Order: sequence, then structure tokens, then C-alpha cells
Amino acid sequence: METQENTVTITADAQQAGGWWTARATSHELPPATARSLTSVTTQLKKIAADILGTPQEGIDLTVSTELPDDVQLLVDQATEHQQEAETASRKARENLLRAAVELKDTGWPVRDIASRLRLSSKTITEATSRDAASEAAPAVEAEGTEEIEDVA
Repeated sequence: METQENTVTITADAQQAGGWWTARATSHELPPATARSLTSVTTQLKKIAADILGTPQEGIDLTVSTELPDDVQLLVDQATEHQQEAETASRKARENLLRAAVELKDTGWPVRDIASRLRLSSKTITEATSRDAASEAAPAVEAEGTEEIEDVA
């Protein structure tokens, strides 16, 4: 039994058969829970654990695992991989748009026009150009501080 700040962590396995779900704790000796849905069986097992362990339900971190058929698991794994790739592509696209906004601002484009063209909010563009200006100023300040130290030495 793992506890962390009054939280009890419980792991369990759930299986579905004949329209019913059964969840059994693997980390604790608890009676199994049975219900018509995975959500309900999870809630039931949490209630059972709370009653037996004398812990409020809010203090129980319950992770229920289900085993999928191999062909279904393959589809889920592929979907997860595609979601991660999409998130990475989305992050890169946003970074490129923000760099483009900074470049356009540096060439004199008004923030309103940049926002319209790149479909970004004016606030986002202002924040991006402010961060860019701050990051460019930081090395300049460090260099100035270094020059002063060199002149003194």
C-alpha cells in the first residue's frame, strides 16, 4: 500500500463478461466490485476500499487497468502515437507562427495586421514580440556587464 499525503494508491484489474464488469484490487486485499459499466465498477471498488480502509473516497487514488484484445490494443497504440505526433506538429506550427510574427513585427508590420494574417490574437503577438525583445536584451546586458568588468580589471 502506497500512501502520499494521506492518499492511498490502489491498483486494480477489471474484466468484462456477459455485460458485467468485475474489478479486483491487485495491490490490496479487497473484495471485488461488480457493475454494468467500467465507471460504475470503479466507483464501487473505491467505495469498498474506503469502507474497509477507513479512508475517505477523496483520499483514494484508484487506477483500474483493462486488458484489450490484441487487435484493439494495436489500434489504440497507433491512435496514441498519432495523437502524440499531432501534438508535436501543432507545437512546431505554433512556434513557427510566433517566429513569423516576430519577424513581421521587426519589419514594421502592425500587430493588428499580423494578427489578421497569421490568425493569432494581438495579445499573443505582443507577448511573443516582448519575449523576443527581452531575450535579445539579456545577452546585450550580459555583454555590457562583461565589458565593464574587463575595463575595471
